[in-house]
Amino acid sequence: MRGQNNGGTNIQEIQEVSSQEDCCDHCSQDAKCVGFTFLPYSGLCYTKSSIDAYSSDSNSVSGDMGGSPSPPSPPSPGCGPFKGTGFVAEHGRLKLGGLTGTQIVDECDRPVQLKGMSVFNPGAFDECVTPDSIAAMVNNWGITLLRVPFDCCHTSQRHDYVNIASGLGIYVIVDYHYTGVNPIIDDNARNFWKDAATKYTDYNNIFYETFNEPGPDADWGSVIKPFHEEMLRVIRGIDSKAIVILGTRFWSGSGGQYGPADAAANPVDSKYNPVMYTKHFYAASHHDQDEFAGLLDHIPIFATEWGICEASGTGNLDHGSAQKWMDVLGGNNPSGVTVSWANWGYDDKNGETCAALNPGSCSSGQWDSTTQSGSWAKEFIRH
Repeated sequence: MRGQNNGGTNIQEIQEVSSQEDCCDHCSQDAKCVGFTFLPYSGLCYTKSSIDAYSSDSNSVSGDMGGSPSPPSPPSPGCGPFKGTGFVAEHGRLKLGGLTGTQIVDECDRPVQLKGMSVFNPGAFDECVTPDSIAAMVNNWGITLLRVPFDCCHTSQRHDYVNIASGLGIYVIVDYHYTGVNPIIDDNARNFWKDAATKYTDYNNIFYETFNEPGPDADWGSVIKPFHEEMLRVIRGIDSKAIVILGTRFWSGSGGQYGPADAAANPVDSKYNPVMYTKHFYAASHHDQDEFAGLLDHIPIFATEWGICEASGTGNLDHGSAQKWMDVLGGNNPSGVTVSWANWGYDDKNGETCAALNPGSCSSGQWDSTTQSGSWAKEFIRH
């Protein structure tokens, strides 16, 4: 966790360490090590035989190996547990707050960063999403979020995914998943959101994502924003509390141009709050981390889709760029806001380098048979 130091007893000081992952690896190779602190500006790594409470330190990154866990942040008096199980019971219904009003916080006003996976497009690779596979992601990977893409025609089975994840105590994004086309205000969209809001209005773990990736020709002010406001009108007539996430221009920023900036200059009507705006990126293609970081004290942003590969879903993997994105999303930005995210994607598609699972994994139930991208995504979730 960036910006924290854990006390305790040091085993050794290791010099010229390049990253928090390398520091963690040094700890994992020592049976006596239960935690570590990495100082990125000096390249020093301290492995520890015991740890105690974390304390705020903007110059360090700390973690533990599970053998000597740090105590959780103390809740406000009388705060929690909440309805549900697992992570949701600990944090309850999420909202926006913090110093800038752009940070996701829990019912105790504690900052929360959700990290998880997105399942594949509606109607494809459904064999990868089962009660066992979702449980493996929760228990083995440590996800706290599952993104479930829908369209107008593939709904029943996908609603099952929402309920399985909810039963395992994690948060869920219900995503209206159309890609590269202009959003159209029609009864298909209205009816979808009327149905979804009605199903989930009593849940405390649901986000609504009203449109995945508007196409390159869709103007924010005249096309995308009016669509969102109409869907918000439908949703808010049923569910006034859930956070709604709004897709932004040019494939939500993953098409080579910066999506959320338009929304920062021209946000939707505040009567529909709480809302967030979408940023999608693919690490091997997109390197606008600094520009993105500059928006985080202006509007709340959720990275509902990102990959370690190129924007096509295939091609090279770029761990260095992905790590820089993870640092920014983890709070290493001028506002100190953490940004929640879902990695693309939990599937075993042959030839797609961003697929988390090796080809054939889903038909054989090998839920931890991860590709290089999936292994890296799993480590980003764990760290």
